Amino acid sequence: MNGFAEEDTVGLPLYEPPPRFLPHHQRQGHPDYDNNLAHFLMRSIKFRRTKAPLGFLIRGGMEHKCPLFVAEVSNDSSAQRLGMKPGDQILSVNGIDFSNITLQEAVEVLKQAEDIEIRLKYFPYAYQKTFKKE
Repeated sequence: MNGFAEEDTVGLPLYEPPPRFLPHHQRQGHPDYDNNLAHFLMRSIKFRRTKAPLGFLIRGGMEHKCPLFVAEVSNDSSAQRLGMKPGDQILSVNGIDFSNITLQEAVEVLKQAEDIEIRLKYFPYAYQKTFKKE
């Protein structure tokens, strides 16, 4: 016996080859070589519901065994102006933890809120692995 319960084990992601080689002068700003980690830090955005749609679509949830992600952001919406983008993982809305919530529960939370504060982190790799486009 190794002293670890079975639920304590963590699966490692599959190996991904490094991005193709680019000369140093072409790397700055390139998405495969960008080392600005600020893009991946948790952030909060706040906005007030109006009669217009929120301006973003979400996917995922407990029923799909994955986190909730921003899937699409409408052009010229409040969500886009505040910096939401596809691949943002939704961590919480108005203090409600979104890590163990179904898609329908998440939609209800978003529908009921007038003032909305969303905590996000950009996690495109998990989003792409979870929702591979055919």
